[in-house]
Amino acid sequence: MAEQNPFRQMRYTTRSPAEAVAWQAEVRGRVSRLLKMEDLVASAEQIEPGPEEVSSQAHDAYLLREIELNSTSTRRMKAVLTLPRSTDGSCPAVVCIHGHGGTRHDVYDSTSIYCGFATALAERGCATIAV
Repeated sequence: MAEQNPFRQMRYTTRSPAEAVAWQAEVRGRVSRLLKMEDLVASAEQIEPGPEEVSSQAHDAYLLREIELNSTSTRRMKAVLTLPRSTDGSCPAVVCIHGHGGTRHDVYDSTSIYCGFATALAERGCATIAV
């Protein structure tokens, strides 16, 4: 007999509204445990970003900074941030997402599959961030 896929046990079937809410809470709990995100889910307080600069590079049109941010009360994540060198105080901002298997640097690399689109945006006066 073939083993039953444990994810099939989480499948939603028609229920009352109260049962649907309970199912949703149970599945969210399972998913957060599988992704090892219990600290994020359990954290009810506001997480302060607590940015720290790791490195900085000046380019003609923008500053590129590697930073670390608090993602939960116990975890930090690294990010690449660009800010225009000349601005009147506000500018467009874009979150630059790489695909599966990529890194935060790939969207700035003109030789990558992403053709450096984040660099192109930064050169045109946009603030960018990639994690």
